[in-house]
Amino acid sequence: MMRGPGFGVARDLAGLGALVRQDQSRGNYGIPAVGSNAQFMGLVFDRHLGAPLNPIPYRGAAPALIDQVGGQLPIAIVPGVAMAEFHRAGKLRIVANAAEHRSAMMPDVATLAEAGIKAPSDYLLAVYAPAGTRPEALNPISEATRKLLGTPAMAERIAKAGLLPGYAGSEELRRIGRDSAAFWGEQVRQSGYQPQ
Repeated sequence: MMRGPGFGVARDLAGLGALVRQDQSRGNYGIPAVGSNAQFMGLVFDRHLGAPLNPIPYRGAAPALIDQVGGQLPIAIVPGVAMAEFHRAGKLRIVANAAEHRSAMMPDVATLAEAGIKAPSDYLLAVYAPAGTRPEALNPISEATRKLLGTPAMAERIAKAGLLPGYAGSEELRRIGRDSAAFWGEQVRQSGYQPQ
């Protein structure tokens, strides 16, 4: 989540909540698309901060970023990697990162957990196979993936994308997927969202 220039200075989510409670027009937040993860993350922030936030749909993260840097949008919830350079240059302030650990690209940005919000990490990239694939066919793929993630070259490439490498076996990956689906399903239900 980011704050744009000209809308008050918030150094963290608590400060952002205080600004929005003072002036609800500061609670408009850009999202990359209607029904996106970002829309429902905004509802999580709304409940946590006790401040009314209002999603403003864009056609992707780039137009929201343009309006943020231009000072026309107070808040955006978009991928942090796209914002890292603007954050470092002082053109935007990222007040929270939806990740389990602080990003090497933005070590000064707190995670949601540090802000007291329990939510699944923003991104999960995994290797999948069709349902019913025999375990003996999956094992070599799983082992090759684990080894690849352990190489310095792959760790560097992943870090450049603003992500942290981590290996999860098939059972752990299923658990992560189930927990994520349950969490976001509940956010959608609580929101009353209906696809158009």
